[in-house]
Amino acid sequence: MDVDSIFTFLGTCVVISPAALLLIFGLTSLLEFPLGERVMARCTQVSIVTGLTAATLILFMMLATGTRHVTVEFGNWFMIPEQHFHFHVKFLFDRLSVPFVILTFVLCGTIGAFTTRYLH
Repeated sequence: MDVDSIFTFLGTCVVISPAALLLIFGLTSLLEFPLGERVMARCTQVSIVTGLTAATLILFMMLATGTRHVTVEFGNWFMIPEQHFHFHVKFLFDRLSVPFVILTFVLCGTIGAFTTRYLH
């Protein structure tokens, strides 16, 4: 594996982990399949740890390799060629945004830790 594919994998983990958590909570709510509080807490912990670890590794790799920008592209999701319209999804990680992502994961994890504490 080269460095770019590692950056792409880690960036995808950072984006997908909270999106998967939202999808799980949203679908179970819409389908009226209630999850228990412990299951929800465990899913939240897994999502936070996965995203935080990936974001931290991205920052360390950026500092180690001297890379300033990492782009993770998910391609064109929607296109109307006649109207020259396209919806292109791309996430840009740089040395300023990644520490804020890490801070966000730490804050969410701290809040989640205090709410999980009362479930046990």
